[in-house]
Amino acid sequence: MASPSPGWLAAPGSSPTRRALQLLGTFIDEEQQAQAQRWGGFAHTDGSRVYWIPIDGSAPRCAHLDQGAVINYCVAPREQRAGGRMPGPDVALTHLMWIRHDPEGFLEEANEIRTVPLPDGLDGDALLEVLAGANKANRARPYRPLRPARTRRLAQSDMGLAKAGDMATRLGADELKEFFARKHIEVSNETLRRLAHRGR
Repeated sequence: MASPSPGWLAAPGSSPTRRALQLLGTFIDEEQQAQAQRWGGFAHTDGSRVYWIPIDGSAPRCAHLDQGAVINYCVAPREQRAGGRMPGPDVALTHLMWIRHDPEGFLEEANEIRTVPLPDGLDGDALLEVLAGANKANRARPYRPLRPARTRRLAQSDMGLAKAGDMATRLGADELKEFFARKHIEVSNETLRRLAHRGR
């Protein structure tokens, strides 16, 4: 296992995606890390096949050098298909482990959705550039680092409660009483009336 180079796609933060990037960085070598920095994915070679694994979690592509073709696959971990929200780098790591340890099983499971001819005489960066940009007229897509989530403060009432949107602010005293009761919060009738009045 490699150690991710300092700062490799890992700006400060502890979001699930940041942690997933850091974990992915421990399973790929420095060359693959550089590819991920530059193009948003990395290559894994298995014989005459060069797989391209995007770190955004989209399905891998594969250059079959002996067939002269690039195959786009449609495949997702079970957790993704079940509506889960795995961070993209976790999906990329799942694809890498699957391809690395059971390439034939991966090929049996993955659906081939599109095959395009591989231009002759490509090797090294030129091949990787074609793989990285296979969905956009063979242009590589640079990786865009994650930006911190934007948050906005909600307006607050004089009681320190966040004011809700239009639908919620139309609640009457009875609806508010039911809401607070479900949350096991005791609120006086006077407070309920004031809250209901403010929302109208």
